[in-house]
Amino acid sequence: MTSQRYDFFYFEGVRHPIVAAAPIPFIPAEFGLLYGGMLSTACYRGFYADYEAVDQRLRWHELRLSVHPRDLQSVMDGRVFGRPPDQVTGDAITYHNLGCDYDGTLIVKMLSSPSSPIAADHKYREFVFQHGSLVAERPLAAVPQGMRSKTSWVDLGEILWRPPE
Repeated sequence: MTSQRYDFFYFEGVRHPIVAAAPIPFIPAEFGLLYGGMLSTACYRGFYADYEAVDQRLRWHELRLSVHPRDLQSVMDGRVFGRPPDQVTGDAITYHNLGCDYDGTLIVKMLSSPSSPIAADHKYREFVFQHGSLVAERPLAAVPQGMRSKTSWVDLGEILWRPPE
């Protein structure tokens, strides 16, 4: 099996992989969506979601998902996410800069760059959101116990999508 695409969180203009979350930040079934198929062999769950906090508010920097034919019209009409998608390619849709009303915690792996080296005890960063507002952030040396790791959440296709009717 190929490596599955991570979701990312943009922090200070740099894209960092989300490695854990509590709860899972995006569950298509909560929007009433059926599984629309893989986006690619690197994205069998059928979506990816990249996030950023702008003015202390969480939003999807980019949300791309494969849409089941039954859901396509309601997505195109803006009834699912409050507006039509920014891009449509076949059965995949893409939104940019879409508000996200998430209550939970994201753990990201901080990636070093020559301009911003990462100290060993700051390998990860925790971001806590309430109703989409950033309420806390702090550096971490490791992922806290009990957090759902990214590797296990990409394998949860059965709970991410609404079962067929």
